[in-house]
Amino acid sequence: MKKTVCELFAGVGGFRCGLNNIKTEGDYNREEKWDTVWFNQWEPAEKNTQYAHDCYIYHFGTRLDNNDKDTTNDNIEDVDKKTIPDFNLLVGGSPCQDFSSAGKKEGSMYTCNTCGHKYNPLEAHYSKRDTCPKCGSKDIEITRSSLIVQYLRVLREKQPEFAIYENVKNLVNKEFREVFNLFIEEIKEIGYVPYWQVLNSKDYGIPQNRERVIAVFIRKDIDHGFTYPKKINLLTTINDITQNTIPENYYIDEKKSNTLVQELIERGKLSEN
Repeated sequence: MKKTVCELFAGVGGFRCGLNNIKTEGDYNREEKWDTVWFNQWEPAEKNTQYAHDCYIYHFGTRLDNNDKDTTNDNIEDVDKKTIPDFNLLVGGSPCQDFSSAGKKEGSMYTCNTCGHKYNPLEAHYSKRDTCPKCGSKDIEITRSSLIVQYLRVLREKQPEFAIYENVKNLVNKEFREVFNLFIEEIKEIGYVPYWQVLNSKDYGIPQNRERVIAVFIRKDIDHGFTYPKKINLLTTINDITQNTIPENYYIDEKKSNTLVQELIERGKLSEN
């Protein structure tokens, strides 16, 4: 089987680096194990501030869709999923800001700008999500985290053999567990067997306490089960990966530092002691 992948919410290429064991600057020049046939990274900001996409392009170049157009920096909502090239593996972690315990916690909600009705798109039939169930308007405002439905749309349209999904641990906690359950039920309805666990990077060789939901989806017609890797001993420390000499432009001066500290104290985020 040829190893082809589509990377959604690509950022600067985290999944791509992981799949191809890219660890250093020199690794970018090696032949990749997985051929990324298409990716998408878009920030809801001005077009000239697409820093993550710019970084991705700098390291990996771009990819064209089936119409020979570069849609890698288009809003994923506007991308015709039929134009995405075929692939074996879908990867991506939709925006976590509204699921995160440190975020606004607005979840995956849609808001109708016509009548003000709020609804969870995962509770609606996949073909009717963009229409307000109360007034029928299509003038809908979404949260970033509701882009989880775009992952489902790509999976439904392209039907790859495998898929991997990543998000913050809070998605499976009590507050948003119903959202996750609806997501998993739709994964099953599309035709996949879901496997998921909360994994911590410190258990897999990275000196960072970072818990994330890692879900693996295997198409039903080829599923033979899936086992998550066993934990490994942590042998690397922060000192092993940090730089000894840091350029001065990465520091802030004492005046700015004192101002920042004072702001944190006033907001109750830092003790005066």
